Formats: sequence, C-alpha cells, structure tokens
Amino acid sequence: MSDGTNEIFSFNSSTTAKYLNIFNLLGTIAFSTYVVTEETWTQVPIASLPPGCYFARLGDQVAKFVVPPR
Repeated sequence: MSDGTNEIFSFNSSTTAKYLNIFNLLGTIAFSTYVVTEETWTQVPIASLPPGCYFARLGDQVAKFVVPPR
C-alpha cells in the first residue's frame, strides 16, 4: 500500500529481527532498514527513490512495487 510518499509493507511477525532491503532491477540495494522483532509493518520513504520497479525482501518474503514518475 502506498500513500504517495511512503510505501507501507505488511508482513508476518518474526521471532528474530531482520533487515528489510529494497532492490532495484539491477539487484543493487536502494534502501535498507532494520525491522525489530514482533513488528508486523513498516514504512519505506519512496519519495527518495527514483521512479522504477523495485523488490522488497524481508527474510524469505519478497514483494514487488513500482515508484511512479513524479
């Protein structure tokens, strides 16, 4: 879900803290944030990302999203 400036990711809670990594199509990490144990959602500031397709990865969970042109 997106509110225009942030992409909101919802995921299964975990017993171990992990990093949420955002990758561009070339596989380069465009953004990374630490997600604490038991948290079930986090926001990513997509306004700082260039327009394009991205993949978000948290552990074994992966989601695809698009940052639209501004």
